[in-house]
Amino acid sequence: TINADNQKISESFLVPMADKLFLIGTGGSVIRKVDYTDTLIEVSGNGNYYIQYGKVGSKIELYGINGERYWQKNSMEKPFLSYNGKLILLLNGDQSGIRIFDANGNTIGAGQISGRLCTSIEFSEKNDFGACGFIDGSYHFINQNGAIINSGNSPAGNAVKGIRISSNGKFGFVHYGNTVKDSVRIVDIEDNSYEDSAIESVHTVKTTMNISDEGYGAIFDNDKVLLYDDDCDLQFKLNVPKKRPGFSTLALENGIYALGYTKNTGESQLIVFRKNGKIF
Repeated sequence: TINADNQKISESFLVPMADKLFLIGTGGSVIRKVDYTDTLIEVSGNGNYYIQYGKVGSKIELYGINGERYWQKNSMEKPFLSYNGKLILLLNGDQSGIRIFDANGNTIGAGQISGRLCTSIEFSEKNDFGACGFIDGSYHFINQNGAIINSGNSPAGNAVKGIRISSNGKFGFVHYGNTVKDSVRIVDIEDNSYEDSAIESVHTVKTTMNISDEGYGAIFDNDKVLLYDDDCDLQFKLNVPKKRPGFSTLALENGIYALGYTKNTGESQLIVFRKNGKIF
């Protein structure tokens, strides 16, 4: 996608700061700036679209990054927008239901997903597949047409603490557990099969995860990154400085991971490593 300044929006980074959102090009220049004072926004991963909604309000609106206004809906739900903006999920106030829409604001696919207290909604990194999990242990994977392509439940109804879906929509990665033990599950979505493995830490807040198109999963387990193959067998354990509870991110591109988080000491940390556990 090329904007008016002849720069590729699809080759950009989203940088939110207070009441502004910046689209930064790979050369470091600002491609676009969006002001959203007194409102909240949800932005598509490619930076082409955003949904604006009130901190306390009854309307949500879809915009293009250049200011085009596409539609407005009367809704008090929390919107989530997929990478290319083709899939829109609206989470209701008590987090028990998710409505499914396309970029035109039309209900699509399954229409709605229900569960007890949604704990995680995520989208694939490059395409428009979605995933969601609930505290009752149920989880669902969704394609860009809003159809549920795989569903399941964690053992004994353990809470889903995190979930991811690969860019090609073939594999899912589920983090679940309770107050005593946590585990991960790699799901082969097409075959409707899965394998599980226990992890060492018990997580009380969400931690970052990633799943590759080949079904290789990675999870940040407080003071280490655990890397699993498509059978959910542990392949590598990468020890890193312990994190502080809160935001973390784990991105994968061309076999290279980038882990970002705040250390327990309060300083930020960036670690770049290969999928075989070798640190750059």
